Formats: sequence, structure tokens, C-alpha cells
Amino acid sequence: MPMNGILINLLIFAKIELIKFDYLHNFMKKFFLNLVNSINGLKVAFKEHSFIAEILGGLILIPYLIFSNLENEYKLIIISIYFLLLAFEILNTSIEKLSDKISKEIDSDIRKIKDLSSASVFIILILLIILLILTIFISR
Repeated sequence: MPMNGILINLLIFAKIELIKFDYLHNFMKKFFLNLVNSINGLKVAFKEHSFIAEILGGLILIPYLIFSNLENEYKLIIISIYFLLLAFEILNTSIEKLSDKISKEIDSDIRKIKDLSSASVFIILILLIILLILTIFISR
């Protein structure tokens, strides 16, 4: 009888381990597919002129922040807002592309949707510019 109990416990343990392995395998597979999708999305974003312009702005912004005598908290806030700007630009691009798929014709509702998504990027850009202007006064 005790041998039978040990065998049952081993089978239960083996089944639990297989379930854990299967879950981990599915998790890693999904993670990898999500990573591939994200990289494909970045490839699309790098074909957009506004995204490229913001990346070029970042190539100026990052060295400025590295060599400025701002506290690290300010640098982190500005870099976070910069990456938020890039994320909003990608969302704006996706909304514009989706809107173009829905209708190629001029539609006032689609125009409003595109304008709203563009305004969200503009607000983040204004916030970033204000923070950069403030760095001039903070770094003195």
C-alpha cells in the first residue's frame, strides 16, 4: 500500500510539472510572438516621417540630458516624457492607418478622429518643450 501511495504522488507531481512546463512553454511562445509583433510595429513606425523626426530630436535630447547638470530625477522625467511622445506617435500613426482602411473618402468624423489623435501627440510634445525650457532655469 505505501508503494502505491508513493507511485500516485510521483504521478501527480509529474503531471503538475508537465502542466508547469506546458504553461511556461506557451508563455515563452506568446512572449516571443509579441516581441516579433512589436519589432514589426517599430519597423512600420520607422517609415513614418514624424516618428523619424522625433527620433532625431531624441538624438539631440539624450546627449543634452547626459551632459547637463540636472538632477537625475529631472532627467528621468524628461526621458520618460520623450518615450511617452514616441508611444503616442505610434498610436497616432496606427489610428491614422486604421482610419484610412475604413474609408479612403473624405469623412468629417474620420477627420475629427485623426485630429484628436494628432492633438494628443501635440500635447505631449508641448509638455516636453516646456520641461526642456525649464531645464535652462533649473540648471543655473
